Amino acid sequence: MGCAYGKFVPTPAYSAIQQHCIRHREKWEPVPGLIVEETTGVTLECSGGFQIVDFSPEFGTEGIQLHLLGITTPPYSKLFPDDLKNR
Repeated sequence: MGCAYGKFVPTPAYSAIQQHCIRHREKWEPVPGLIVEETTGVTLECSGGFQIVDFSPEFGTEGIQLHLLGITTPPYSKLFPDDLKNR
């Protein structure tokens, strides 16, 4: 199982949960019904869950990250094949 994190580029729909993400950025509280999808529409499943870490009040849009913990589906190796080449 792999973990990944990176810059989160929100759509306008993010405004509905943004205050939750800012308020819980230090100690995450899941958002019921929230899912993560690939750009192709495939839903990502994470055994450790995922978190939107939002420090945008301090750093603007550059301060928002998505953390995926324990990616199980699709397999991590399919999502990030180059990450495993040098191991």
